[in-house]
Amino acid sequence: MLQWMSDQKSEFLKNEKAGALEFALTILIAIPLLVGTIETGRFLHTQNALSYLADTSARSAFLATSNSDLSMEEFEATLLADLEARAVGLNSNRLSVIVIEQNASLRLELAYTFDFLIPLVSISNITLREARTVPLN
Repeated sequence: MLQWMSDQKSEFLKNEKAGALEFALTILIAIPLLVGTIETGRFLHTQNALSYLADTSARSAFLATSNSDLSMEEFEATLLADLEARAVGLNSNRLSVIVIEQNASLRLELAYTFDFLIPLVSISNITLREARTVPLN
């Protein structure tokens, strides 16, 4: 009887060690997949937020140019302040706006520096860009 209990205990420890090994191998695959999924979601959210900001800045620019006599510097400062207020979920210090006056239109170029937060992996920053053209009246 004692021998049987000793054999059962030995068998249980073997199964426990095998379970720990399976868990370790599974977690090595699961954690990078989870972190990668989260980072992909952050990247897509940032891209969509930047696109939304480009659309709203184009709308604001269209309305501001048709109703006011601001200089280009004042207009750019006003536009940047408006964008910083609307940049929900984005770091406004990484957001830049360039306003280019072309023939009969304004070109608004927005750029945002995106940082990946993946530990132990060195990925350089990615600059996301969106541009819109607004006709002048």
